[in-house]
Parts: sequence; C-alpha cells; structure tokens
Amino acid sequence: MPGETMAGEKIRSRLHRWGSSLRAIRRRIALLWLDALVVVLAFYMALLMRFDGSPPAFYQRSLGRVLPLLLGVYLAFNAAFGLYLQLWRYAGARQVLPIALAGAGATLTVLGMDFVLRRPLPVTVVLMGGFFSTAGFTVLRYHRQLLAGLHALRLREEPLTASGRPRMRVLIVGAGEAGQLLAWRLQNQREGRDYQLIGFVDDDPHKHGLRVHGLPVLGDRHAIPALVARHRVDLIVLAIYNISEADFQAILRICEETPAAVRVLPNLLDFLRGGNGASLRPVSAEDLLRRRPVEIDGEACRAMLEGKTVLVTGAAGSIGSELCRQILLFQPRQLLMLDHNESGLYDLLNELAPAPDPFPAAGAEPPLRPIVADITHEARMRAVFAAYQPQIVFHAAAYKHVPLMEEHPEEAVRVNVMGTRLLIRLAERYGVSDSSSFPRIRRSTPAT
Repeated sequence: MPGETMAGEKIRSRLHRWGSSLRAIRRRIALLWLDALVVVLAFYMALLMRFDGSPPAFYQRSLGRVLPLLLGVYLAFNAAFGLYLQLWRYAGARQVLPIALAGAGATLTVLGMDFVLRRPLPVTVVLMGGFFSTAGFTVLRYHRQLLAGLHALRLREEPLTASGRPRMRVLIVGAGEAGQLLAWRLQNQREGRDYQLIGFVDDDPHKHGLRVHGLPVLGDRHAIPALVARHRVDLIVLAIYNISEADFQAILRICEETPAAVRVLPNLLDFLRGGNGASLRPVSAEDLLRRRPVEIDGEACRAMLEGKTVLVTGAAGSIGSELCRQILLFQPRQLLMLDHNESGLYDLLNELAPAPDPFPAAGAEPPLRPIVADITHEARMRAVFAAYQPQIVFHAAAYKHVPLMEEHPEEAVRVNVMGTRLLIRLAERYGVSDSSSFPRIRRSTPAT
C-alpha cells in the first residue's frame, strides 16, 4: 500500500539519522578520551624531562592531585573552540589555529591556577605540558594527512601501480590555487594512485625553486618541452583560470608541441554554475575560444536541409568532413561529398555510409555520393552541377595554412579565389537556392 510504503520510508530515514547521530557521538567520545590520554602523557613527560627522568615524589603526588583539574581545563577549552565538531579528515592549515588557541588558552589558565594553588607544579612543567598537549591534539586530528603525506613520498618513487602498470607521469601547469588543489587530491585520494606527479610549471618567477605539497616548481612555460623530455611526462594538466586568451593559447601551443597528452582542469565555479563535471577533460572548443559556443537552432537547420540535395566541397578536410557529419543529422535527400583527395574521401565515406539496404527501391539514389573532382576544373564542375542539381552548396574547399601558402601564392589564388569564383558562377547558373529564401538561423543562446 502507498501509505505503508511512505511510513516505512519515514521509519528507515529516521533510523538512518539516528544511526548517523550515534556514530558521530561515538567518534566525539573517542576523541575526548584520546585528548584526555594526551594531556596525561604530556604532563608526565614534561615532569620527567624537567627532572631528568627522576621527578621528586612530592611533584608526582601533586600532579596526580591536579590531574583531574588539568583534564577539565584542556577538554573544556577544546570543546569551546569547536575541536569536537570539526570533520578533521578534510581539515587544512587554517584549522590548526583553533587547536593552538585552545591549547594556549588552557595553558595560560592552568598557569594562573598554578599560582593560585601555590605552585603544585613547576612553571616549566606547566609550559612544557601545555606545548606537548597542543602538539598531541594536532597529531590526533591530522594523522590522516600525515600518513597520506608519508604514503605520497613513498609512492613518488614507485614507477608502477598496484596492478603492475606504469604510473602516468604528470606535469601541472599553474602552481596557484587550482594547481595545488589538484596536486593535493592526486596525492591524498585513491584516484590519484595511478599518477606520479613530477612538479609544477608557473610563469611567476617568485615561485621558481619553491615547493608546493612537496613538489618543485620547475620553471615557466618555456621549460615545458625540456621537462617533458627529461622526465618522460605522459600528461600535462592545465590548471590555470585567471589568464588572458593570448597567454592560454600560447601555453596550449607549447604543450601541443610535446608528445604528452594535454588535459584541462575545469573551473569549480563553472561547475557550480551548471557546467561540466570537475574531472580532467580534453582541451575543448570553449578553451580555445575562451567563451561558450554559440548554439544553433536545430529546427531551422532541419527546415533548410531536410529532403534537399546538398553539395559540400572540400568534404575530406577537417571543416568539410565535420559539415558532412552535421548535415546528415538533418536527413538530406542526398549528400554530395566533393574533394580531390580520393583517400580522405574514401575514409569519410566508410565512416558515414549506412549499412546497405538489402531491398533498394528501383532507381533510388544513394544518400551519400562521393565525387572526386577539383573545384578549379570548370568542365568537371559543370558536369557535377548538371548531373546532380544541388539545391544547397557548402563551399569548404580551400588552402588554409597561411605561412605555407604565402610561399606559393599562385596556388592559393588558383584554388581559393578562382575556384570560389567558378563555384559562384555555377551556383547562379544552375539555380542553387538563394540563401534569402532559407529560414533564418537564430541563436538559441547568446554568445558570451
């Protein structure tokens, strides 16, 4: 019954809350007892050190009499400063301050009481006992971090994972907040056991030669290629947010010149605003653009392309091949893929071609038609337009590597200028649809 199910869920939820509360109370009681043990050991150690291991019987009896008072003072100050309400597993350096203040406050209080009680303990014993107690409280609460640090030092020298595979050697670009947080996670969490951190790279010269979480800052961006070669780096992580687009592009170009893989650490604030997850990801278009991509209205594209014959020139290139992939999503009647690179065109056809229809309709045209042709060959291009009558043309055939084409300007003019001119003339002659008749492609979200 629904009512019984809801009642059962409420009971289970209440029992779970009670169980969590009981576990929390047990942890606090255990920490309270450990703190009491620390105080006892600290003051007995202080007494032994003060008298070179042979304290007078008078002071031993005095310590035994005032010990309940010492425990009450130190534990009360610890509680007052919230030391039993903190989740110490994730504590950082700032949480040491309440421990120090609680220890100092308790020690000063005990010192005042020592004078009021006419010095049952020497002042040096009180001061050393307070110091040892505070140190013990700190070790109790930071033992996980200390053990993790020792474990990280041991792992740093081990080239293999527990499964026997080589650990991925990582160089972090950026020794700021994001970089040090990534290093801490890789050193202290289970997911980081497959990685071997080499160090940091940072353009701030004041950080060079320093260490962050025990890892050295090895130089600036220009040292990346040499560091990758010297340390056999497998992965470069870009952990930099507050940087200009030009600097980011420059660092990315340097990283991509190396054989190491390149990943980007997402900004946590972007994640909170609804972005991608906070794990490492490949370099994306957003990283290169330094803005969110413009989203196109898919329905408008479908209205323009569905059921049409579409010609893509330069189809085997990087831009043309992606155009073909996207156009196919909107179900054109036929996609004409034209390029003079027959090998690239063959690979694209194998990637995009659907499984053959075992019962094709008589006279049915295949949805994909590869065409090997040069856009500057007028007779060949005229024959293509006459045979297939494309309704929409995407012209992506061009030489694009500017420094290289500056050395061969006649080829750049022949293809990029004369080829485009020929294509325009043929489009006009064979009635390729005027773009003004298409639905307007509107942005569903504004560019940022």
